[in-house]
Amino acid sequence: MAAAETRHQRRGTAHWWVQRLTSVALVPLLLWFVASLVAMTGAGHRAVSAWLGDPVVATVVIVLLAIMFQHAQIGLRVVIEDYVHMARTRDGAIAAMTVTMAAAAAAATIAVLVLALGG
Repeated sequence: MAAAETRHQRRGTAHWWVQRLTSVALVPLLLWFVASLVAMTGAGHRAVSAWLGDPVVATVVIVLLAIMFQHAQIGLRVVIEDYVHMARTRDGAIAAMTVTMAAAAAAATIAVLVLALGG
């Protein structure tokens, strides 16, 4: 039992650190993204597509999405672990949330790539 608790504590510590690192990374990325959107206020679809068509911009947006979904997944996992007490229900909820977050991240990334490649 002690070994299992130690593994769980190490995993919890790793999640804590990853969530702190992703939150720090999100600050400049989100500031850049919001500033970019504000600068494009009133711009048409063509201008936004041209902006997103820049490989550097598309890459940074995809990195933003990856970090954002990772951060959200860790946060939701903590909420589920803290408030769902039945092990089977908790494990099912974590699995469903993980699959849903992965699907949402994939869909968002595909959307960026389609727009970036001129779709």
